[in-house]
Amino acid sequence: MGSWWALVDTVSGDRDTLMITESVAQHQNVYEGSEFKFYRFYYNSRVWSTSAQKSWLTEYLSNSYSTIQDNSYPQFQIYKDSKIWNFYLNGSELGDSLLITAAVMDGVKKENYFTVQGSGDSLLVNGKWRLGKYKAFKHSNVPEAEFVDQYYVFQEHFGLVSFKSDGSHYVVENSELFPVIR
Repeated sequence: MGSWWALVDTVSGDRDTLMITESVAQHQNVYEGSEFKFYRFYYNSRVWSTSAQKSWLTEYLSNSYSTIQDNSYPQFQIYKDSKIWNFYLNGSELGDSLLITAAVMDGVKKENYFTVQGSGDSLLVNGKWRLGKYKAFKHSNVPEAEFVDQYYVFQEHFGLVSFKSDGSHYVVENSELFPVIR
């Protein structure tokens, strides 16, 4: 709680700040009697956007058992306006693509995918190299954004690095991150 990211749109010059205003973390080991069945770790936070004057819920969930298509991958979800806005699989590799949903617009079925477009162990941010695994991915046909494609880069222990959608390209120009207490 208290972490923030200041972003600038390199196309329009518009600015936004995202702030963590609430956070909760929990780890659970699930047993049947004395037999261990699975573990679950989740971290929830509420993110406030100064430009939109709105907040949304983010959830990071890691299970050793899951109903999602591949139960070994941690899940990252963002709930915005009571809808799942994003979904991210941390264990995926370059080129991996995951079908999330299929929606119909004007009688045409549009499939919604996450595709990993890049990854690595360090990232050049604002002219400086920063260590930490990162993933760049494309979210295609986003229903909540009138079926445009959106692009994201997330880095381990940092969060959002950049975001592109429909003529905008936001990059983080400054941040202050507080470590998660476990």
